[in-house]
Amino acid sequence: MLNHTRLSIPLNRVAFFLRGNAARLSFGFCLMYSSAAIFKKVGYAALLVYCIVAAAALWWATARFFPWLRARRVRPWAYMLAAAALFVGVLCLYLYAHPRIDTAGFRIGAVVVGASDNDDAIDVAIDELRAGRYPYYARTFLGGPLSPLPGALLLALPFYLVGDSALQNVFWTAVFFWFVQRHTRSLRVAVELAVLVLLLSPNVLYQIAQGIDYGANAIYVFIFAALLVMNVRRGGGVSGRAVLYAVLLGIGLSSRLNFLLIVPFVFVALLRAASWKSAIVLSAVVFIAFVAITAPFYVYDPAGFSPLHTFNKIGGAASGNGLFRWAPVFVPIIGGLLAGALVLRSRASYDLNAMARDMAVVTAFLAIAGFVTSSVARNHLHFDSLHFGMLFVFFGAFGFGPELLVTTQASQFPKAKH
Repeated sequence: MLNHTRLSIPLNRVAFFLRGNAARLSFGFCLMYSSAAIFKKVGYAALLVYCIVAAAALWWATARFFPWLRARRVRPWAYMLAAAALFVGVLCLYLYAHPRIDTAGFRIGAVVVGASDNDDAIDVAIDELRAGRYPYYARTFLGGPLSPLPGALLLALPFYLVGDSALQNVFWTAVFFWFVQRHTRSLRVAVELAVLVLLLSPNVLYQIAQGIDYGANAIYVFIFAALLVMNVRRGGGVSGRAVLYAVLLGIGLSSRLNFLLIVPFVFVALLRAASWKSAIVLSAVVFIAFVAITAPFYVYDPAGFSPLHTFNKIGGAASGNGLFRWAPVFVPIIGGLLAGALVLRSRASYDLNAMARDMAVVTAFLAIAGFVTSSVARNHLHFDSLHFGMLFVFFGAFGFGPELLVTTQASQFPKAKH
C-alpha cells in the first residue's frame, strides 16, 4: 500500500523549492530562452551544456558569490569602476564587431551565422522618408520587408542622424541599467544585474553587436511606462510631464505590435498611483499618440504596410503549410485574455517590478506561442523564432532581477516531519 506520508515529503520539498526560487527560475528562463537560438546553431549538445552551465552560474552567483562579495563591504568606487568597464566593454564590442558582421555575418569554425538586416530596415525606411517616399514599399539588402513600426523609426532617428542607427542598442542598454540603479538606489544591484544579463544571456551581446533592436524596443517602452507611472505617483494626477511621458510611451508602442498587450498593466499601475480619471486620461493620451504616428502609414496603403507581417512571426503562421492560419488573430486574443487575467489578480501594491513581471509574462507568451506553432507546422524545432525572446528579456530582468539580488540567499529545504 502506498505510503502517502512518505510521498508527500518529497512533493513538499519540491513545492518549497519552487516557491523559494520562483524569482531565480523566472529570471533564468528570461535570460536563457532567447540565447538558445544561438547555441542551437552549434548543436543540441552545445545547447544542453549552455543551459546547464548558465543555470548553475546563476545559482552560484546569486546564492553564493554575490552574498560573499556583499559581506566583504566592497567600496562604492569599485562598483562605479565595474559599471564603467561594462559600458566601455559593450561599446568597444559594438564598435569593433558591428561593421564586420552587420552585412557579412561571421563564421565560428564550421558554424556560419548569417547577416542581419534589422538595422538596415530602419536605415532604408528613414532614407525613403527623407526622399519623400512611402517607406514600407522598400526592401532591405536581404530582400526582406520592413518590420519596424513608425515609432521605432522616430526613436532611432537621432542615432541615424549621427551616422549609425544601431548605436541605439548600446545607448538604451546603458539607460536600462542606469534606471535600475535609480529605482533600487543601489549601484551594486545594477552592476550585479548587468553582469548576469550580459554574461548569462549572450544573445543580448550578439544582438547589440549585430544591430538588432528588439532589446532596445523593449527597454524604451518599459522606461517610458515607468517614468509615466512614477511621475503620476509623485504628482497624483495629470500634469504636463505626465502627458509628455504618455506621448513617448505611445510612440514607443509604435515599434513592435506585441507591445500593445502591455497597455493594461500601465493602466492598472496608473490607477493604483492616482485616480480613475487620471488613468483614463493618460491612457487615452498614450492611445492617441500611438494612432497619430501609426495610422497615417497604415491608411496610406493597408496592403503595403509591411510591419503587419510580424503577426505571422509571432503567431507562427509564416510556417509554410498554412496549418496555423488562425494564429495571427487568435494568439493575440489569447494574449489579451492572459493580460486581463493578470490585471484582475493585481494587488493594491502594484509597483514597477510587478508591472514588469506581468509585461514579461504576456510578451513571453507571444514568443513561446510563435515557437510552438512554427515548430509544429514545420515538424521540427524552429529555434530561429527564439530570438523573439529578446522582446521580454529586459522586462524579466527588471521584474525578477532586483528582487532576487536584494534578497539573495540560498534556499533551504523544509525538514521532513516524521
